[in-house]
Amino acid sequence: MDYPVYLLHLILAHPFAYMAVAIVFPIVMANISKGPKNNFQKGLYINLFLGIPLNFIFGHAINSRLIYAVGKQGKAEVIGSYQTSTRYNNHDVVGYRVLIRAQDGKVIQTGFADDDFNVYPSHNAVTYPQQGDRFNVRYLEHFPGSFIIITNDDSPWALALQCGGWKHQLNEARRKFEFDKSNQQFKTAYIKAIKDYISKRCYTDTLDLQQYYGDIKAAENAKP
Repeated sequence: MDYPVYLLHLILAHPFAYMAVAIVFPIVMANISKGPKNNFQKGLYINLFLGIPLNFIFGHAINSRLIYAVGKQGKAEVIGSYQTSTRYNNHDVVGYRVLIRAQDGKVIQTGFADDDFNVYPSHNAVTYPQQGDRFNVRYLEHFPGSFIIITNDDSPWALALQCGGWKHQLNEARRKFEFDKSNQQFKTAYIKAIKDYISKRCYTDTLDLQQYYGDIKAAENAKP
């Protein structure tokens, strides 16, 4: 059973809730316990100066790795979104309704918010799937509402996300080359960026692919 994992997930995914418990629990126990209170005081100090800061800094990253390691693979789709009443870092938090098809074929109705940072690999700045996007997840078997979104696999959404990053690199290499076509380093990097983009199959169709090959030839034959 994944109850211990679920409990750890709750602690890592909800640092503010953990902070409240980590402060209140030792104080309450120190007041109601008939034994020595030093241990509870030490626990409070450890939480205040170590546990809580570490949870805020590394909690989401550890949580995503945890669920990725022990979770079950599923396929998901965002079916809708809604505005929440939460505001985080001057941002109005958006919620997303999600359907997950579990390994046994069961369909799970769940969701997430864009302040959950429930992605793997973990990122500080997160791009989330939107309505209609299909992606892969890993979820806790007995708590399927606890899941992470996989951003680096071969799902349609993840591939589009990765292609966007590679296209950004390609455009940057192209701008450098066009600024100084006499720079051999810029030319080599630009041609390599095109070939890498092609190898990732980020082109849309045959005509698009031919255009990229044409860009390679034009760069090779370019004169200062």
